[in-house]
Amino acid sequence: MPRLIIGDETRRSRHPALVTELANELRANRRCGQPIIHEQRFPRTDVIRTTVIWDQWDGIEENERVDVILQAYEDAEGKAFRDRVMLAIGLTTPEARDAGLLPVQVTAAVRSSDPVSVEDCQQAMIDVGASTLES
Repeated sequence: MPRLIIGDETRRSRHPALVTELANELRANRRCGQPIIHEQRFPRTDVIRTTVIWDQWDGIEENERVDVILQAYEDAEGKAFRDRVMLAIGLTTPEARDAGLLPVQVTAAVRSSDPVSVEDCQQAMIDVGASTLES
């Protein structure tokens, strides 16, 4: 079987604005909103698996998503931390839902007597991280 070896040099992302935004999110560690950053750490091997659920991935190829994630980790945490990331996955909210990573859906139940509209509720959900992509 052929052995294909790809260089071990760090590839620079073609999406520097996304790298900066994600690195800032990694530093901020917010309680809600997008992106949702799920890290699983394996103490025995000292490696990390990370999944970044973010609607900003829409239209970005999978390999480019990985490049953004790895570069953002390097910018936010340093190269040594980035080298511990063994698996990086970037998914949009609909992709994460389809993969079973988001098993619940939140919808607004607004009565005609309520002081808010459905649109107000939808905007409030978007403000705290709801997806604006297909539902």
